[in-house]
Amino acid sequence: MTKINKTEARLVKNCLRQTLQLTLLVVLVLAGSVVVSAQLNIPVVRGDNGLKAGSQPGPGVYVTGLLYFYDTNEIVDANGNKFNRIGVTQVLPAAALTYVSKKKFLGGNYSATVVAPLLNLAIDRPQFTSSTGIGYSDTYVQPIQLGWHKKRYDALVGYGLYMPTGSYTPGASNNHGLGMWSHELSAGTTVYLDEKKQWHAATNLYYNIQSHIRDTNRKAGQVLSLEGGLGHTLCKELCNVGVDYYTQWKVTDDKFPNVPPGFISKHRYYGLGPEINGVIPISAKTLAVFKLAYFKELGDRVATQGSSIIMSVTLAKPKP
Repeated sequence: MTKINKTEARLVKNCLRQTLQLTLLVVLVLAGSVVVSAQLNIPVVRGDNGLKAGSQPGPGVYVTGLLYFYDTNEIVDANGNKFNRIGVTQVLPAAALTYVSKKKFLGGNYSATVVAPLLNLAIDRPQFTSSTGIGYSDTYVQPIQLGWHKKRYDALVGYGLYMPTGSYTPGASNNHGLGMWSHELSAGTTVYLDEKKQWHAATNLYYNIQSHIRDTNRKAGQVLSLEGGLGHTLCKELCNVGVDYYTQWKVTDDKFPNVPPGFISKHRYYGLGPEINGVIPISAKTLAVFKLAYFKELGDRVATQGSSIIMSVTLAKPKP
């Protein structure tokens, strides 16, 4: 049997150590890429409720046209490191119909909403994008919302549902939806900071629970979001200006095949920016309500990071 001298033993030991270090480095690199690519998005528009987000409109019928732009060209990992990605601009035009009843239940007015959206591309994961032009996306229905109006505050609670009506095929590049059901529980309030109700602060809380993604064994984790703003009323109560915010945290891990749970970090989004909205009387029975908001994302983790613009016009027929 051949004997190994000390020099040869030292060389073998160094070789094994370098091999182990290289293997560990490869595992960490792969784990880092999995953390970002395995993070699943859910079918929500971040920041669509801002100033007076916790206030239900008065009884009547409201028809809204909304246009949402989201622009991003970077991904942020769990440690805050930023990586360039192909720049994309997500465009979402939508039409919404809301009915608020004069009748009350538990002291609050009943309301229902349906939103029919179009979408040019679906960002189902930070590193992946589907785009083939505008197509019908996932429908949102809020069958019940109750709203209360008090002297110094408003409040509301509701239940909503995102339905996977947009086209979705696993791995396809022409998806317009995310292929999942998402149940949304919400509650919010607007607090008036002075007796004339000129200063107001609002916060809405949303909790989304997702189904498995169609034709896969993947499932997005549960998500907690906060949206609202701090504003001031001007122009004889016909205009509001202020600062909006939104935050979104994934609070449970995604279910992803062949990925250890420890390698899936939970995403975080933070957005901040100005909003202006106002009311334009068209006739004795019809009002036009406009809104313009801009958000810049800061401090996101395991997610894309960019900016967004939300514009909407609502035709309102309030009941006397």
